[in-house]
Amino acid sequence: MRIKRKLDGNVLTKRGSPIWSDGSVNAILRNTHPNGTYTYYEKEIDCPRIVDQETWDKVQSKLANKKRMQRGRQIKIYDYPLREIMFCDHCGTQMGGRSHSLKSGLKRTRYLCVHHNKKYKESSVQGDWKRNKYCENNSSLESGPTEDTIWTTLLEVLRLSHQEREIFKKSLLKQKKISDKSRKKEIDIAKGQIAKTNETICLLEERIVEKQIEKISSREKAKSIQSFIDQLQAKIDEESSRLIVLENDLSNLENSNLWIDWVNDYECNIDKLTNLPRDKRIEEVKKYIKRIDVTFNKETRNHRLELHFRLPLIGDSLKWKDKQKNKGYSISKGNTEKVVYLERGEHVTRETQGLDKESQIVL
Repeated sequence: MRIKRKLDGNVLTKRGSPIWSDGSVNAILRNTHPNGTYTYYEKEIDCPRIVDQETWDKVQSKLANKKRMQRGRQIKIYDYPLREIMFCDHCGTQMGGRSHSLKSGLKRTRYLCVHHNKKYKESSVQGDWKRNKYCENNSSLESGPTEDTIWTTLLEVLRLSHQEREIFKKSLLKQKKISDKSRKKEIDIAKGQIAKTNETICLLEERIVEKQIEKISSREKAKSIQSFIDQLQAKIDEESSRLIVLENDLSNLENSNLWIDWVNDYECNIDKLTNLPRDKRIEEVKKYIKRIDVTFNKETRNHRLELHFRLPLIGDSLKWKDKQKNKGYSISKGNTEKVVYLERGEHVTRETQGLDKESQIVL
């Protein structure tokens, strides 16, 4: 619905949500006040008309005859698949990519800050400005090893996370109680919810881009626009967390006949992820990680990647409520950040002493 799309991310509902439901929009369109009447205790009362009769009749006719149309999800293909979630921690810009052909005929691809060799300036409201010749993050990251490192880190986080195990367990046990017929129905419902949630996330991301452009052109309103952007981002985080649960439920629904022992199955599921093709790995990374901040240390010539997870999975813990383990257990949330270091050299991993979220991977 075009009206809904114009309202979403631009106007808050009465409850303060940036997303309008179809029902709310339809209710406004069916409201008789703009047509000059309203009903109070079964009595029709006149009020000022703000639309002509022809327009009113056309809208009501379309509402009566409208058919639901399912809009397909648009899939974007990127040469640098993690670029959209990677940002330079020095200048705040989205990371770019660079590629060139080697003498062997192979193509070398690297992630690189787009301001590493560009002159740019920052202006204030007063009109003064200062020039920065280069962003100090002027060293590139090999795309293949970088993506592999992030993938390995994600697998290790998922393997150790008690929250992911609990989600897997509950979803699995729930699906075992569902018959094949009802399971198919649940799969259709889950796919519909996933598609709708993905559409909502894409729409909110578009609105954020629009608001950021508006913020640049309207400096006097920058503070209020940024507040609105923060609300949109909070909604994206909420929908992203919901999307992970929905996709886990769908995966277990589609494979419910394959699971027997949920503990072993969880480990097997993690092991199977290691054999995913690269494009599927990227999908999983974006499913769990919403942002990667890249920092370059010009003295040591290494990169620091701070992975921002959508859920607090880093270092979460399971605690039994009693020593006999009869009263069950509770799971405490962990951190949402994981730091990885990239250097040139042989591949090793090492946990930083005292910090679960810190690890070093040398390439």
